[in-house]
Amino acid sequence: MTDPMKFKQSTIWVCLSLILLCLGGCGSASSSQSDSGADFRVSGTFGAGISGRPGGHISGYQTKLTIGAKVITDVIAVSADGYSRKLGTVTTSNFYIDIDPGKAWIIVFVDRSQVGTNMIVAKFRSQLLDTLRPAGTATGVDLGEISMTSSPTSDAAIASPSISFADLLSAISMSSSDADFWGRLDDVSLRYVNPDVDSNGIMDILEGFTPYLDFHNRFQPRVADAVVTMNAIKNSFLPDSTQFSYTSTGVIFEIAKSRFSAPSSFDYRFADAGGYTNQLYEENLLYERYQFDVEGGQPVSGTYNYRVGGATYTFSDIRVPTMSVASGFILPLVVAPRVIL
Repeated sequence: MTDPMKFKQSTIWVCLSLILLCLGGCGSASSSQSDSGADFRVSGTFGAGISGRPGGHISGYQTKLTIGAKVITDVIAVSADGYSRKLGTVTTSNFYIDIDPGKAWIIVFVDRSQVGTNMIVAKFRSQLLDTLRPAGTATGVDLGEISMTSSPTSDAAIASPSISFADLLSAISMSSSDADFWGRLDDVSLRYVNPDVDSNGIMDILEGFTPYLDFHNRFQPRVADAVVTMNAIKNSFLPDSTQFSYTSTGVIFEIAKSRFSAPSSFDYRFADAGGYTNQLYEENLLYERYQFDVEGGQPVSGTYNYRVGGATYTFSDIRVPTMSVASGFILPLVVAPRVIL
């Protein structure tokens, strides 16, 4: 298997979740499964499209909040890099969830009686924003009455707040220009909207399961149509005339090694296109987790499925921005310290 962390001389590797979302975490092993230590509270009441009725119970819930054929039993938040997960509280009329400021979070309303992607009842969205990214100085936001409408691109409904967009930005201390920037990028984090990636009928957060899906994009720098090697940028800055062209992407599914023994191969399918493709797998003992790497061209949007270790893992609502134009990327250069005698 290709080592996803290895630099090739003719290629610059860029971690999508790091560069596009400024979130870090590529290759990180840390995670948080509870809502302890968070100090930004997101709350709201249930409004249009949601009805409550007494009687019966689902997973201990004495009142059902229904939207269509589904029941809202939980609200969860997942950081846009996938490494932190929070579980909130749902009552018969409202909800609240505590998240850490300084990170972008997707908010998902869940029916825990379902399995896999069917658990998704609705996902938060306000205008262009698919995530909430409160500043470190922000303390909380009341989203007001949450209404839920069908989405043209997903089976999950859209949970829209009644709070005005201006008031929402004020509560999270985000400028309108920053909101426009983040709103054009943060839909890539919707790959973590599925609360039951392993489709075993238990919310991942309740079983301490933290799956990841990383995109590593490669760009090739050229100067005067000549390929720039790594040696050429060592202790040197590239000229303004440098051109960057997209070459390929590595799609990497990561999972804790405690889930199963190292497999000899795995199957994958992207965007529900055709059947599964089988790929041999060789464990890298230096990795903390298994990393199932598929190398290819421009990734497609849709649902990604992996079959490995006797289970199927599903990442839904994949939104992939085009990599055809390499502009606005940050290229870090390592420069050796100078010694002045």
